[in-house]
Amino acid sequence: MRIFKTPLQIILLLMALFLVQPSQSFAADPAFDVFKEYTEGARKRINYDYWDLVLNKTVIDLGPSHRYAPRYRTRSTGTRISAGSTKPSWLEGNRVLFETLSDYQIAEIGDYRLGLEEIFDRVDYASFSRNEQLAYWLNLYNVTLFEQVALIYPRKNLRTTMKGSRRRPGVLGTKLLVVMGVNISLDDIMNEILIPNWQDPLVLYGMFQGSIGGPNINTSAFTGSNVQMFLERNALDFVNSIRGVHGRGKTLQVSEFYQWGAAAFPNFDVDLMTHLQEFADSKTQEIIDATTKIKAGYYDWHVADLYNGVSPRDGFGNMYASMLGAGGVANMAVQDSPGALGTVTGLSLFGRDNGIQIFSAPEASLPRHTQALFRALEQKFELFGFPGTSVTIDEVESETEVEK
Repeated sequence: MRIFKTPLQIILLLMALFLVQPSQSFAADPAFDVFKEYTEGARKRINYDYWDLVLNKTVIDLGPSHRYAPRYRTRSTGTRISAGSTKPSWLEGNRVLFETLSDYQIAEIGDYRLGLEEIFDRVDYASFSRNEQLAYWLNLYNVTLFEQVALIYPRKNLRTTMKGSRRRPGVLGTKLLVVMGVNISLDDIMNEILIPNWQDPLVLYGMFQGSIGGPNINTSAFTGSNVQMFLERNALDFVNSIRGVHGRGKTLQVSEFYQWGAAAFPNFDVDLMTHLQEFADSKTQEIIDATTKIKAGYYDWHVADLYNGVSPRDGFGNMYASMLGAGGVANMAVQDSPGALGTVTGLSLFGRDNGIQIFSAPEASLPRHTQALFRALEQKFELFGFPGTSVTIDEVESETEVEK
């Protein structure tokens, strides 16, 4: 790790030494004091088997970023409007199969979230270790966020939904939860509980935002034993991705997400730069070395799914999925769609060697921007590899073409 060696870092250090800057302070709301106590070395554990199941069957791992960003060119016929994300980060971040969830399954997730809220009505919060508590808050945050996005899906852009407006708070600012009698929002979990009590920027990387621009949602739940490893892995992925850090001329563009958790960086520019240096790979370091100022303003608000908020059940082949069935395998059944041969498998996506996630659909039944996503991912995997994952696309002739 190199500290204060680049022009940007020297500038930031001088700013820290000679300029008067308002400092960020950790929260002091006494309502959240009940979450400060813990027991070092406690062996109590919370079981997250159900959340593990949901994540394993609905989260698609797109692999490392590699800063691979082919140009997005697919546009809707007869218009200059593109249905998919056109930001450089459009191939990054894990995706969730929100479109496959039934109303019943979403309600089940809501019941599970209520169960998580009530855990400490029966057991003493302070009797758990710090890592176990951290895993709890990250899982509660992600379950709640996941549920809220599923409830309003399909939705292409999540900015207003998450952040709200002057008149109405969004999902992040609304007090959706009650834990130990305390009314809590997702913003409270970040800024009133996690950042003050852990004082470690790593906690930021465990909070899924529902959109492409945020940290990854993992394919399995956080636990007391894996939480540090998962957070470090997510940090490496995010810092070394376009959605986390990229250069624009002499400006180091960093995710707006860092600004939301600015309390984790009391001297924001300097502390954030030191943090980025800790996780930067060689490509990211080159970007940092070439810049002279830092700006936190980049974010991709497109929903983190495969269809960018265009439900495949609504005009794209009437797809229906049974994701959490007793068979233990995620299957997507496809009905015949206009202009496609239902007997021909057009697209086979992300077949895993453990058989957990395998589904297929005629290519003609998919939105054009989704076809573009799959083809770009195929190229990405051909270039960089992705063990245990494959994307293959076969051309599917229309009935008219067959008759010719």
